[in-house]
Amino acid sequence: MTGSGGPGRPTIGVVIPTCGRPSLTRAVASVLGQTLAPDAVVVVVDGPADLLAAVPLPPDARIRVWPVTPARGPAHARNTGAEMVGTDLVAFLDDDDEWAPEKLHVQVGHFQEMRSAGVQHPVVACRSIVQDEEGREITRVPRHLIQPHQRVGDYLFRRRQLRPGGSALGASMVLCEVDLVRRTPFDPSLARHEDWDWILRVGELAGVRVAHADAMLLRYTRQPRSRSGTARVPASLAFLAAHSDDLTPREKADYLLCVAGHSAIVRGDWGGLGTVVATVLRLRAGSVWAWLALAAELVLATQRRVTGWVRGRGRTVAGGRAAPSAPDGTEERAPRRYDSDRSAPAGGAGGRFPRPR
Repeated sequence: MTGSGGPGRPTIGVVIPTCGRPSLTRAVASVLGQTLAPDAVVVVVDGPADLLAAVPLPPDARIRVWPVTPARGPAHARNTGAEMVGTDLVAFLDDDDEWAPEKLHVQVGHFQEMRSAGVQHPVVACRSIVQDEEGREITRVPRHLIQPHQRVGDYLFRRRQLRPGGSALGASMVLCEVDLVRRTPFDPSLARHEDWDWILRVGELAGVRVAHADAMLLRYTRQPRSRSGTARVPASLAFLAAHSDDLTPREKADYLLCVAGHSAIVRGDWGGLGTVVATVLRLRAGSVWAWLALAAELVLATQRRVTGWVRGRGRTVAGGRAAPSAPDGTEERAPRRYDSDRSAPAGGAGGRFPRPR
């Protein structure tokens, strides 16, 4: 593969699915500010083009904006971008995330090293700073990198400690051959974990190896969670059913306890939590660490709800009118259409990089 950067340099495309969030401007700026310049940037609008009417984009000939109507979700948007980008390699970036300036340089170098070592189809991820909507750092992930020849399911879902954040793989972390995405596209039918689904399927293909570049190259934005709705557990069970042959019983059980169970507790979906626990008991495979993590989340959720109730009572007694709040006392947020579950729980260590301005 040879690209515009010189002999032996593959051409690089970037695909950014968006629903028109203002943060898209920063995301695109972080792409254009790469020390290894991309050859093409495809911004796929999940909906009509006028979603970007109030979102300024820089005048750059490499940027192509492509609306998809009706909106079909981030998985379809990524597939559309991969078909259009016309480069050897592709990297994905969600519209509320940002890259470090050296991301493409580091990952392409890692890709070429893996190729030289005999890996036919490298898939290169990275470490990430997790931030809130205001750009405040929450934590860093992952603490542990996927090991050579380790299965993706074992890395992502098998719980080996109480503290979360040991593993992380998400779309905004990944660089790979564009043909790999075209042959094995993201699944638009999934309501949750479309990026985990993709990397699980790709990781099983002959000649593919998933690896991390050991560098902090992404700022991942954790969006506020809506506490409303109870559809998460059925969607998690559907995801698990799609991978019934790819995951071991322990991986399935730990996923249910640490991902689906956690989500049910956060949303107060006690029926869903009961379904999760019953399913894990039938599997007879949940690890001690996963059960302890679920119990810890239940204790923390109970504390948050009690604290919220006490604060609400205090405001009422003082004569003020308490603002509507979620069951745990935090402000209720409306669900966001593009808040997919993109990576494993948070925690980790690494360097820091400034936000692009």
